[in-house]
Amino acid sequence: MFSRRTYEKRREVLKNKFEKGVILICGNSLSPSSYLDNTFPFIQDSTFLYYFGLNKENLMGVIDIDKDEEIIFGDELTIDDIIWSGQQLTLEDQCKLVGVENNFSYEEAGKYIKDARNSGREIHFVNQYLPDNILRISEWLDIKPK
Repeated sequence: MFSRRTYEKRREVLKNKFEKGVILICGNSLSPSSYLDNTFPFIQDSTFLYYFGLNKENLMGVIDIDKDEEIIFGDELTIDDIIWSGQQLTLEDQCKLVGVENNFSYEEAGKYIKDARNSGREIHFVNQYLPDNILRISEWLDIKPK
């Protein structure tokens, strides 16, 4: 992981390439191999790593140009996660390490994007390769998946 300032500068450069709207950067989720609990080794999306630096599954990053805020959507570890993986930094603390002060549950990402779309705001995102992200974005933006 790079310094907090590195990620802040990267997001600032990206923000300056757009006049308005919301930039959605999807992280990856676990990909099942033969059944739900048997997953391939986790590899985070390169774009998400470049701008947000967190190598954890089920995260979404938002850079809201109009509101001048950055948000990471994701869930804190459960007690089961902690028992399985050991004590770790909270998501809130991880977000602060990369310069993001706002974080909300993963479930709230859809509401945020739908609200932005319904108010006529532009939503910017890169093409997705994971089916889960393709379906989420198509639902949130009411577009047909390709």
